[in-house]
Amino acid sequence: MCSRNKGDCLLFAIGGRYVLYQSHIHNWRGGHFKKKMPPSQAKLQEYRSAVREHNKIEADLKAIRAKEKEITQTLEDSNELLLSLHAYGEQLATVIQVIDPDNILIRLLSGPRYLVNRRSGINPQHIKSGTRVSVSLSTYSIMHILPPQMDESIYSMSDAGASPASPEDIVTYADIGGLHDEIKLIKESIELPLRNPDIFKRVGIKPPKSILLYGAPGTGKSLICKCLANSLGISYIKCVGSQLIRKYIGESARLVKDLFAYARLKKPCLLMIDEVDAIATKRSDDGTHNDREVDRALLQLLTEIDGFTGLDESIKIVFCTNRPEALDPALMRPGRCDVKIEIRLPDPAGRYEILKIHSKGLSLGEDVDFAGIVKSTDGFNGADLRNIVTEAGLGALRAERGEIHQEDLLAAVAAIRSNKSIEAETHSYTLKGHNSK
Repeated sequence: MCSRNKGDCLLFAIGGRYVLYQSHIHNWRGGHFKKKMPPSQAKLQEYRSAVREHNKIEADLKAIRAKEKEITQTLEDSNELLLSLHAYGEQLATVIQVIDPDNILIRLLSGPRYLVNRRSGINPQHIKSGTRVSVSLSTYSIMHILPPQMDESIYSMSDAGASPASPEDIVTYADIGGLHDEIKLIKESIELPLRNPDIFKRVGIKPPKSILLYGAPGTGKSLICKCLANSLGISYIKCVGSQLIRKYIGESARLVKDLFAYARLKKPCLLMIDEVDAIATKRSDDGTHNDREVDRALLQLLTEIDGFTGLDESIKIVFCTNRPEALDPALMRPGRCDVKIEIRLPDPAGRYEILKIHSKGLSLGEDVDFAGIVKSTDGFNGADLRNIVTEAGLGALRAERGEIHQEDLLAAVAAIRSNKSIEAETHSYTLKGHNSK
């Protein structure tokens, strides 16, 4: 390669050809020509590189500040925990009035009132009139927000404290036979308003607050409520009407009030009151002292359903009874109990379906004919049919067989029918004794 200076130009001999190169336009590097970058473009590239570096530093700084905030919060929580462990117990109080987020009027259980502050970790929006709180013994500052005070028996009525059920123990609509029309009505009244409340708002109507399931014992009223709660995935609170009756004046009404307060804490939830006739019988003017206490419980129940505050739309009530004729008309009127569904005894097709459901997983002999069993079980309810299958299994065990035969089922039908006759005689004797008084 030959070169010759010619001002700012160089003459190159490459492959037998001469190339004139201007030094301010090209540079020779690595055996090829590269265009020289203008100063303005170089400055722009340098600026962009600086911006990228700045953005990276800013992102790192933001992450460090978030980590610092997290560590600071952890430190504050640890200090508060340490102080609470070193401090004495706290007093219980009730909030009377929230003047502003840092000035709250409280009343101690002993009676005195104080204008106090709250600790930094408490959200002021959670403090309202009537809220139960715990306060420091020294400064009376609010330390913790407590749940509403209620009877201890209320907690045992909820499924929240129960251990999680296995998939085999979860009851679904597939476990109910012979009640397809009734289940459809129940879904429209309870399940649909909780799943799609906008449908009712669009039409301009209010969904039912509660429904009444009535019918003979053992027809599946409680089972339907369990299916509803499992299908919706919501809390399920079940109580029996007799559990809400107390012997002291005013205790029954307070228990009903606590029950609905607990339902509001667990919302959305399904509240089932079985044997509601125990607290909602027709009122009379010549009742005894115990009858007056039942009346107080009924009045509180009516107040909770459609009183001044009303019932939350995410809380649905299912009343169950075997004696719908004994219920007070005030509870049964539209607006309180809008839907009334009779759970009848299963017909032949329903009995066959129930037998098939309860015989799943059992070892059945080739001679088993459920159609023949259905013909001999007229008047049997779902619980009776389940007992037939169980009793047939016990009969197979007594005979030291590994499967159930038709003779076991027939013997079980005879045993259950005999038990039902004894129950009918006992019930008739009880009614005669009651009418003779």
